[in-house]
Amino acid sequence: MWKKGIAPIVIVVLFLAGLAAVGRWFLFSPDPQMPFWLRVAGVWLPAGAGAALTAVGIERILELKRGQEDDLTKY
Repeated sequence: MWKKGIAPIVIVVLFLAGLAAVGRWFLFSPDPQMPFWLRVAGVWLPAGAGAALTAVGIERILELKRGQEDDLTKY
């Protein structure tokens, strides 16, 4: 099972790193003309997407542990 769980973990970590980079850019942007609301949105939207991505990744790992290797059986 652990071999099948590596791919979702790697993908989630890579996407979270990208989302963190986007959030950090908005937070520490050198542009002094950037409006405050844009900074807040630029931090909160990647944070929310990261939380959702983490939840989906955990759900997928739990599915793999239960033996549901084929996600398309639900549809």
